[in-house]
Amino acid sequence: MQFYFLSIFFNMLVGLSLSVSGFKFAELFPGKEKIVKIIVGVAAAVVGFLKFIFVSGDSWYVTGDFLPAIVGIAGGLCYIIDSMDNNTEEAENPKVKLNPFFETVFVKGKKYIGIVCIVTAVVHFIFPTLSIL
Repeated sequence: MQFYFLSIFFNMLVGLSLSVSGFKFAELFPGKEKIVKIIVGVAAAVVGFLKFIFVSGDSWYVTGDFLPAIVGIAGGLCYIIDSMDNNTEEAENPKVKLNPFFETVFVKGKKYIGIVCIVTAVVHFIFPTLSIL
């Protein structure tokens, strides 16, 4: 039950932060925005990974376990990369050098990952044991 709540919470938080430009919860902690973003990104990825280990119920549910886990890991990684790449002094030289595929997915596609995180959190909240398979 705890991973259910944490999965919904972190997927929604990371999704809103990545997709909605006005939602900047890290600014609630002035001077520590980068640390807060890294902690939230790591927590989202860890909760996503732990949803693979601790399955709710007797069998796997696609929207109840698998999709929130995958989306949580992807959203957490995207949020960590976004916090590491946020350097206002050197906009031309980002700190993180990525493979072009991963740069396309996690840097240029962060808004889409955020939208998928929000949709997955809402569907996971409404239908926690929906089985598609």
